[in-house]
Amino acid sequence: MKLTVVGGGSTYTPELVDGFARLTDTLPISELVLVDPDADRLELRLRAAFAPPPAA
Repeated sequence: MKLTVVGGGSTYTPELVDGFARLTDTLPISELVLVDPDADRLELRLRAAFAPPPAA
C-alpha cells in the first residue's frame, strides 16, 4: 500500500512513522510519501530525521 501523509513536516511525523514501522505486519506500507505545504519545514524535518548521530 502506498500512503501519503499531508502535513509531513509536522512535529508529529516521527512518531507517526515509528508507529507505521511497528505495524508492518498489520499495515503493509510499501511506500510512504510525506507532503507539506511548507517545503522548508518538511526539508528541515527530513534532515533532522536522517542526520547521522552526533559523535561521542
